Amino acid sequence: MTDCAFSPFNKNLLATTSEDGTAKLWLISDEGIKSHVKDADADLLGHTKKVMACSWHRSAENILATHSADGCVRVWDVSQQESTFVFPDMGNIGTGMKWSPHGDRLAVVTKSADLYVFDPRKEGSSSKSKAHAGPKA
Repeated sequence: MTDCAFSPFNKNLLATTSEDGTAKLWLISDEGIKSHVKDADADLLGHTKKVMACSWHRSAENILATHSADGCVRVWDVSQQESTFVFPDMGNIGTGMKWSPHGDRLAVVTKSADLYVFDPRKEGSSSKSKAHAGPKA
């Protein structure tokens, strides 16, 4: 597993990401996990390489963002278990991802110090800039 995050709308819904190229959804009962859990409640399929991180939208229920070593950022409607937006070709592995406070933008930084800002409501609406200069950026 590479990351996990609880839904801000459902205290029992946990999203996880993994090196197998998937994001998974788990419904954890109020009593917690009592035994070994093998099968997720849902698999989010679409990335072709390991999924590095996930982040729930703060104000839109069932919206989850993931970024992967395949260079793509995906925004998912987890209620439909489908990717609603794909932002391809970041060119490098993402190292961090955050939604804006109002949820109208998603920022991703990459290993090569590039900063991408996406509007998840508009396909292909990315902007790019160098985030930090220098060899240790």
